[in-house]
Amino acid sequence: MRYLQPRFNVVLYDQPYAGQSRLHNRHDQPIRKEDEAQILLELIEHFSVDHVLSFSWGGAATLLALAQQPRRIEKAVINSFSARISTPMRDYLESGLNYLQGCDRLNVGRLINSTIGKHLPSLFKRFNYRHVSSLAEHEYRQMHFHVNEVLTQDTHCYVACADAIDIPLLLVNGEWDEYTSVEDARLFAKHAPQC
Repeated sequence: MRYLQPRFNVVLYDQPYAGQSRLHNRHDQPIRKEDEAQILLELIEHFSVDHVLSFSWGGAATLLALAQQPRRIEKAVINSFSARISTPMRDYLESGLNYLQGCDRLNVGRLINSTIGKHLPSLFKRFNYRHVSSLAEHEYRQMHFHVNEVLTQDTHCYVACADAIDIPLLLVNGEWDEYTSVEDARLFAKHAPQC
């Protein structure tokens, strides 16, 4: 954040069910990616955002929002996202479903650090574990809903919506990332004109 702050007015998007947004929402039903995209579009307008940066499955809502061609956005960066569910990603998501449904905080934390977070420094792993193991029950319900949605819906709609994105789009997937590979990011190049 401190490297972006001098050059950009940084606005962090809290999911409606997480962080400091928790207190202002009912949590009576899960939020769909389309809802998240609409919230993102409203935030873009409200804060006069001209650049968007997303991480992991936040890329889904970001791509859906960008396909609406918000007039203010000049560039976007999508990190660690894939529209293709690789075998390691499917195994990870399917393993997490039972833990999330049972609100098994300890095993959710262990699963994250032994899979998608295995190459992170130990400090990040401790932070991830502490964060994930202290989430509220409605956050686990939301994550369960989201993971189930990812596993049962056609995720290629995210690649298809890239056809409508007419701004420079940079997809960044790590070289060691077997869950969202560099090859997966390249799938978007055929669809987004400025990818």
